[in-house]
Amino acid sequence: MTRMTATAVALVLALSAPAFAADNNASDIDQIGFRNTATIDQTGSAGATNYSKVLQYWSDNSAEVTQTSGGAANTSYVTQDNGDWNKAEVTQTSGEAVSNYSWVNQQGTDNHAVVTQK
Repeated sequence: MTRMTATAVALVLALSAPAFAADNNASDIDQIGFRNTATIDQTGSAGATNYSKVLQYWSDNSAEVTQTSGGAANTSYVTQDNGDWNKAEVTQTSGEAVSNYSWVNQQGTDNHAVVTQK
């Protein structure tokens, strides 16, 4: 009986191991047209990474990315191409001394971008 119980416990622990692993977050949004909105809110547990990519074509588009990491990297790419009056806001918060990386590329006129990293 003891041997079977030990085997059962080992099996349960092996099957539940992924539940203890960090969950990474990833998003990829492509939008074509006018007045599109992309809102991304990623919160990672300790050791989890956050990755987002937003690609918007044409004018009057809005991208808002919020990434909160419990101890791993935050990475964000926003491209707003071939348009005017686009807006991009990226906020990255890291719980420990790890990397926050944000890249914003806007082509056109009267575009606005704000990146806040903590």
